Amino acid sequence: MNIKRGMRRIALLCGIAGAAVGGFVSYAQLQDVLFQRAMHNRFERLVNSGGIKNQAGLCQHSNGPFTALGTIEADGLSITSFTCVDNLRVDSIDTNIGHFDFTPAPSVWAYLSIALYPILGFFVPWGANRLLEWVCAGFVEHRK
Repeated sequence: MNIKRGMRRIALLCGIAGAAVGGFVSYAQLQDVLFQRAMHNRFERLVNSGGIKNQAGLCQHSNGPFTALGTIEADGLSITSFTCVDNLRVDSIDTNIGHFDFTPAPSVWAYLSIALYPILGFFVPWGANRLLEWVCAGFVEHRK
């Protein structure tokens, strides 16, 4: 029986299993990032539509939050109201199909983490197993 070879095979098997788990986590993270990006793009399209840009100038003259009422047609939707905060930054929009809040764009770290999960999923269990092999090898006497 060769314990060293067996431990290396277990380390490789654990690494592959960890990479598979990392792939599933990465997929779930990707779905969240894609949804956040889609919501950000939708909100930006609504904010940059002509009707809101024309009325957003009213926000400049208000102290604190400002809500504009009225119907504006933009991006195939009827915008019933929108709220401005911080001098011209639109914070929320109410339309005929629902309410849209400001959603920031996904950060670069969110995209990078998607690629890192499978890599870390492999190397963390593989490295832990190799470390365990190294510690156990210190307790075994080699006979010559």
